[in-house]
Amino acid sequence: MTESLDAHRESRPPETPEGDTRLDDVAEYDLRENIGFLLRTTNQVAVSRFNRYVAHVLEIENLTTTQFAVLTTIHRFPGTSFSALSDFTSIDMPTLASMITRLSRRGLVQVKVNPRDKRSRSAYLSPEGKELAAHLTEHGNRIGEFISTGLSENELKRLKTLLNKMCAGL
Repeated sequence: MTESLDAHRESRPPETPEGDTRLDDVAEYDLRENIGFLLRTTNQVAVSRFNRYVAHVLEIENLTTTQFAVLTTIHRFPGTSFSALSDFTSIDMPTLASMITRLSRRGLVQVKVNPRDKRSRSAYLSPEGKELAAHLTEHGNRIGEFISTGLSENELKRLKTLLNKMCAGL
């Protein structure tokens, strides 16, 4: 995956089967200007940078961005219900449930049945999970800065505002 959207934008599609006609010469639609495409591509670059930071700076292997979100959220809100965790992290319940199972097998998360509502389960961090989540939390802002390299503080603030507005409108 390329590291730069600029490099991605400068590349051109391959020639069409007819020979020398380029796709963007015959169509007004430019995928590279589509908001969905830009968001997906930006996400791919951000995940790549996240993975590199976690592996090389924190020296942690096999940690996904969604696991990071779950561990740091449980650290912030111990005993949170699965439904609240799903809402807060924007991870759907089936994905969250299987992730919690995997994190439990790794000894990072503990699940308890809510004594007031036997249908509800709550997530807690094990001692090892607390240690890892504290370490991740300490680096959370640095990871964000690493991912958003190239944006000024004002640009980053504006981007966050626009993305939140966009999410609220979907």
